[in-house]
Amino acid sequence: MKITTLERFTMKMDTDGPIPENSPELGVCHSWTGAVSKDYGSFWNGRKVVSAHRWSYENFVGPIPDGLELDHLCRNTLCVRPSHLEPVIHKENMKRGLYGTKIECPRGHLLSGYNLILKGSNKDGRQCRLCHNKAAKRYRDKKAKAKKELE
Repeated sequence: MKITTLERFTMKMDTDGPIPENSPELGVCHSWTGAVSKDYGSFWNGRKVVSAHRWSYENFVGPIPDGLELDHLCRNTLCVRPSHLEPVIHKENMKRGLYGTKIECPRGHLLSGYNLILKGSNKDGRQCRLCHNKAAKRYRDKKAKAKKELE
């Protein structure tokens, strides 16, 4: 007896996954236990390798609307539970994800209050004021040194 694509898919998901810390009301994640590529589950749909979370959404909910991508509301990229996935525009996905939720810059400074610079036309870019000011000072010092050497 041949196994169906749906049966193969469900064999590779753990329905007793973790409860998301950021949104416990979502319930447990359905964690992908199959192949992984670039932090996302990969699944052979019978014709080609596809993202497991996209296959899950399209199979259990319906097509992903044109121009949208799936946001993991649980922030777990290996989750394939359809209720944890929401179609959004790329900009919204980035805003909600890693870049929108970071509370520290790479050097460990808090990204809040006076130390947070909002950049971009929609003020959706975030930058650390301390690091920005240090980089600006290095740039000014370099320019002043070059100017002094020319004199």
